[in-house]
Amino acid sequence: MTITELNRKQTAYKNKLKKIEKFVNAFQAVDGTKDYIELTSKLNSINDILKELDNLQNEYCALPDKVELNNSLDILRVMEEDAEKFKVSILVFLSKYEEQKTENAKLSPKSHIKLPDLPLPTFSGKFQEFENFKTQFMSVIGNNDSLNKSQKLMYLKSALKNEAALIQSDQDNFDSLLKALENMYGNKRALVDIHIAVYFRLINCLVKIPLKLDH
Repeated sequence: MTITELNRKQTAYKNKLKKIEKFVNAFQAVDGTKDYIELTSKLNSINDILKELDNLQNEYCALPDKVELNNSLDILRVMEEDAEKFKVSILVFLSKYEEQKTENAKLSPKSHIKLPDLPLPTFSGKFQEFENFKTQFMSVIGNNDSLNKSQKLMYLKSALKNEAALIQSDQDNFDSLLKALENMYGNKRALVDIHIAVYFRLINCLVKIPLKLDH
């Protein structure tokens, strides 16, 4: 490869570094995920450029002694220094995101929560069993601060059986589903009607039992 071709490659890498320099100088955190991806992409680009500059230096040095390099190697050295400087700046930006990710991991609930070694209550849709189910479920799951809303919703759905499992809410979240269950099965009037019906069935059975008369 001739000195002219190598200088042309050098200019191409120099233009890439100018774009990265512009990005670094103008960088402002806006969108965490997007920013992290862009910074990582720029870091990869710098690493690639540093490798290419190293290869370019070897190609310059491989030219015949009679070829006058002029200031090509000096320009190359400055480019490498700039690339390393931009790399440090990007690593500093990225370190802030890594610190935030670590902090969020400490604050977020653990994905695997150890629940009490008790069988979780289930509810199949019987009115007279709802209040007892709700009390037990809220004690074990609903009031468990180590569980987030999504986890509580998962446990609530798994606890519903038969017709109760068909209950749907306006919003697919824990509070909304619990409210829908309360509206359906927490109806005290319906519970009273059930008790009255049971009472009359019992009376009807007693009436049909033949009485033994003493002679």
